[in-house]
Amino acid sequence: MPTIPPDQHVVLFEQFQLAQHLNGKDTTYFVDQYPLPIHGWDSFLTELQRHPGIVCTYHFGAYQLINYLLIKAKMRFALLVAGEVKAKWHRRFPHLLTALQKAEEDGYFELLDANDRSSLRRLYARLAQGFLLLIYTDGLEGIHTRKREDLQSVSFLGQHIVVPKGAAQLSYTFGLPIHPLLALRRKEHIALITGERIEPDEGVLKKSYIQETTHRLFHFLEPYLHHWPEQWTNWPHIHGMLAEVGTLLNGNKWDGDPPEDSTAYGIYCLEDRYFLLRKHDYMSFVLEKEDFEMLFDSWHRKH
Repeated sequence: MPTIPPDQHVVLFEQFQLAQHLNGKDTTYFVDQYPLPIHGWDSFLTELQRHPGIVCTYHFGAYQLINYLLIKAKMRFALLVAGEVKAKWHRRFPHLLTALQKAEEDGYFELLDANDRSSLRRLYARLAQGFLLLIYTDGLEGIHTRKREDLQSVSFLGQHIVVPKGAAQLSYTFGLPIHPLLALRRKEHIALITGERIEPDEGVLKKSYIQETTHRLFHFLEPYLHHWPEQWTNWPHIHGMLAEVGTLLNGNKWDGDPPEDSTAYGIYCLEDRYFLLRKHDYMSFVLEKEDFEMLFDSWHRKH
């Protein structure tokens, strides 16, 4: 979002950190009653009961709250996440895992590893039994190791990124509707925002449906990022999504000395590669490790 003036970056980052703190606090209430009013859940629950399928949500706002609401309503559902995500939840969201484990014992829930092929067989069985499926559409874990045919290029915030297309594939394969949903955090309540139901029309080509559906899912998220950018947890990973496309990654080294302007440029690393990011157009330039460390020391490290 290059139109945001650099003098707002620090304030937005502080708000971003607060949002992460609130996400952790949310889960401490999952063993009891959530303290804030939740607007829009009853109508969305009715829609799910009429048209069971796939709930596509995002790492935005009070995103873990959706698990809590499904459990509380005793809706049978499976959650599809990468294995490394569950490992992080043990540390960050222990109360959430406690609630999910209790729901699993009661037969209302199953946690499936998106990177485990055996999970697909279990998923098929659960869908046949009438379980809902919950997917975090913008989940990026393992994106660098996925095969190209598992990814879809979409237009997002004026750029092209690559994202997993599993939700659209499952929708097409099983003929299930997709329900876009996000939990917008407001000052004194949580607003559940729902998008238009998406489902494959008879005779639609698989490739066309996956491409259009994936685009619609990310287009649904965009306006909320413009108004509440601090509520999206994936900003630290967005450069990885851009770099995967390849069009914004300059293969040549930066000519001359690196710039001194820390407001017009940023730095980042992908595994053992180092880059200078030009903020106004997201162009990246390869840096030597020594130059990266020099810029980090001068721009970010406190003395």
